[in-house]
Formats: sequence, C-alpha cells, structure tokens
Amino acid sequence: MQTKFWFKVFMICIAAMTLSLPACNLFGTSETALSPEQLAQTAIAETVAVEHSVQTIVAQTLVASGVKDTDQPDATVVPEPTSTQTLEPTITLTPTITLTPTPEKPMVSVSVNTNCRTGPGQQFGQVGSLLVGEQAEVVGVYPEGEYWIIKNPLRAGECWLWGNYATVVGQITGLPTYTSPPTPTPTPSFTPTPNYNWTGSWITSHGNPGDTYVISLTQTDMTVEGSYTDGGNIVTFNGTLSADKLTINGVWVSIFTSGFFEIKLINPNQFVGNNNNGDYPWCGYREGAGFPSPCMGP
Repeated sequence: MQTKFWFKVFMICIAAMTLSLPACNLFGTSETALSPEQLAQTAIAETVAVEHSVQTIVAQTLVASGVKDTDQPDATVVPEPTSTQTLEPTITLTPTITLTPTPEKPMVSVSVNTNCRTGPGQQFGQVGSLLVGEQAEVVGVYPEGEYWIIKNPLRAGECWLWGNYATVVGQITGLPTYTSPPTPTPTPSFTPTPNYNWTGSWITSHGNPGDTYVISLTQTDMTVEGSYTDGGNIVTFNGTLSADKLTINGVWVSIFTSGFFEIKLINPNQFVGNNNNGDYPWCGYREGAGFPSPCMGP
C-alpha cells in the first residue's frame, strides 16, 4: 500500500514541476533571448519555487491521507509554565515576659502568725504581731540572729520579728544594722493576799494606742465580770481566774463582734494582756500606777 502511496506522490511532484516551468517555447524558442547569467538566476528561482510547491503538496497529501511523515520530527509540546507559589514566611511570635515589679521598700510576710517584740528573744516584751496574709515594711536587720526590725503593724514604732517564718521581698541591701537592746530586768512576781481580788475600776488601753477606757471589774470566787462603754457600744467581759488568781481568760462581747482575751497581774495595780488571741495588746492600771510597758502580755 505504501508503494502505491509514494507513486501517487511522485506523479504529483512531476505535475507540479511541469506546471512551474517558465513561460517559454517548449521546443527551444523563446520570445526574448536571455543572457547566460539571467538564465542561471531564473533557473535557481524556479527551482526554489518548485521545491516549495512540492513540499506543500506532499504535506497536504499526508494530512489528507492520515499518514504520518516519519521524516519530520514531532512537534515538541512545551508545557505552559506553572505558577510558582510564593510562600509567605512564617511569623514566630515571641511570648511576652511579664515582669513582676519589685517593691521599692522591702516588705515581710509570714507563713505562721508571729509575735513582734522589743528585742531579739522571748525575754523581750511582745508589742505587736504579724499575721498570715499581712505585710509590714522592713526597716532594719539583726545580723547576729534571725530577726528583722519592722514597722509595728499594730501601733506606731518598730518591733523585732523572728525570721523563722518570715519571707522578705524587695531590696534589702543597705538596710541599717541593729544591735540588741539591753535585756529587760524581769518584773518581780508577787503573791496575792488572800483578801486580794480584781474588783474595782481600771483604766485600760487596747487596740489603738492612746485609746483608753474605764472598765469596772467584779470578782466572784473564781470568775470575773466587767464592762465598759465605747460611745453607744457596751462591751462586756466574762472570764475565769487561774489557780493563783493572777490571770483571767475569757470572752468579750459587743453589739458588733466578739473575741477572746487574756490578762495577767504584774503587781496589785497593773496588768498586761492581749485580746483576739494575741492580735492586740491590752493592759491597764489603777491607783495611779500608770500603764505598764510593754502593754502586750502575759
């Protein structure tokens, strides 16, 4: 079949060449005589034209016949360039560090309710206390023991806080160094007379320094009762005496609140003590003896 095909192509080419001959006399005569150079140029131009015509006819014949020209390379399909995805850079967020401000003044807190005294040791009188959840400003340090000197949370002035349960935050560099005050001379105890009792009027101070109240106490056997008036508020006391009758433990009650108290005679006309389980000092005197110092006790 291919032989017949190429025979047709050959005949088509002969026909094309014949039709493409120049308009001249086939028998060798021409209307105009040409020079040899002109004849050569004319022959070249006609040959190129014939070759182009043959190629065109062959290509059209191949297409019409469905035959692939194996001498011609396949058209190379150039793929369309695909778009390149530009990835945005991933932004890594740096976590914000929250700084806890350091207090300008050193502050102390405790994990256990701690007494505050006039010096470093239990031999010094208690003049205040620092409770769990409270803070006080530190004003000095005692390097020879575990004590901080702080502003008294209960009254004006300073007191010494045992550092065993204490935590101090803030700048402590530069705090003044304290030396221990002289050890207080123990107040001599006394033995009450059989006829001695608490009955009478006492000038007392508790809570805020400078606030004084006159309380009337009445002793009956081993109990003591009393009361005082603070404006329109009446505060009553009811306590039980110790075996030596020097100490009273009891409860105080007002229209607003209530609490516990403990007071102790240090001589016939002075007593020291505290209320609210040691939160506040409470002391008193009679017969012009004056307030004892320290007020906190026993």
